[in-house]
Amino acid sequence: MSSRLINAEAGCDIHFKCENLQKVGAFKARGAHNAVLCLDEAQRARGVATHSSGNHA
Repeated sequence: MSSRLINAEAGCDIHFKCENLQKVGAFKARGAHNAVLCLDEAQRARGVATHSSGNHA
């Protein structure tokens, strides 16, 4: 997604990734996935438990 107005103001093409347009309708799944990807080996070995992706900070 892009905006002609913002592109003109910035002087370049800017593209937006609208997380609210994901199949699940929210950005929380992406954040939870990224949190798991950022774990080191020791953290991965202990595992992850959560009842909703919204509990990741």
